[in-house]
Amino acid sequence: MNTSSFNWSNAEEINLPLCEECGCRTRLAGIEPHPKLRRTDLRTYQCLACNEVQAIAVPLVPLSS
Repeated sequence: MNTSSFNWSNAEEINLPLCEECGCRTRLAGIEPHPKLRRTDLRTYQCLACNEVQAIAVPLVPLSS
């Protein structure tokens, strides 16, 4: 994918949250298993403007057989 033609204004459509502090777009900084919740990932996002970090718990969806 050519990133120069990517439309970052649609960040919510690809599940990137906007920064809770300043409202700018974020980038995925890490994924790890949640320390307390089974079958849940902890996804960490970092703001591209103010460097604020936020973590979101994401339940894993089982694959259909």
